[in-house]
Amino acid sequence: MARRPEVFARPLTDEENHRLVGITRSTRAPVRLRRAMIVQMSAQARSVQDIAALTGSPRRTAS
Repeated sequence: MARRPEVFARPLTDEENHRLVGITRSTRAPVRLRRAMIVQMSAQARSVQDIAALTGSPRRTAS
């Protein structure tokens, strides 16, 4: 079976990126922190495997 192409988030606007940075610095909610990190890394075109490893999330969550 052929490997599916990876899908990334669209490039973030400066405002969106600033908001995500604020979330990663201020939130005490682990799920919110992880989601913000996943969106940021996806916008940087990091692979699902890298995102999963860096956030401690299952690959399914990071995809």
